Amino acid sequence: MASREARASSFGRLSKVLMFLTLLTAATLAWMSPVKAGRVESVVQEPDEVVLTLKPEGFIPAEVTRVPGRFQLSVDNRSEVEQLTLHFKGADGTLLREIRILRGGSDWSELFDLAPGDYTLFEANHANWVCAFTIRNL
Repeated sequence: MASREARASSFGRLSKVLMFLTLLTAATLAWMSPVKAGRVESVVQEPDEVVLTLKPEGFIPAEVTRVPGRFQLSVDNRSEVEQLTLHFKGADGTLLREIRILRGGSDWSELFDLAPGDYTLFEANHANWVCAFTIRNL
């Protein structure tokens, strides 16, 4: 009879431990979920990066097509030119950004959020160093 009571007592403790672990797991999953108290927490997403390489023959790639939205534009200067003056313009000729890059700080990067349209990035002193941007909805 004593062993039957011991087994019942052990089973009771085991049931309580399993119940505790189940509740602990459920609470942990609920805490880690992005949905809390009826709200969805936004997940910060890094913007896409568009990398251009500027060589003595011009920008590579020479054309970029992408959807509207934030993106990081980076220019890796491998042109061997001491000073660059880059202009980023809209189709109507509006200067969006002028960038001066000295040989010592040869690379450049900036965040953009462009509306649909056509844009041009070019080096002021080299007529053939041009990259055409097309931003359009797919």
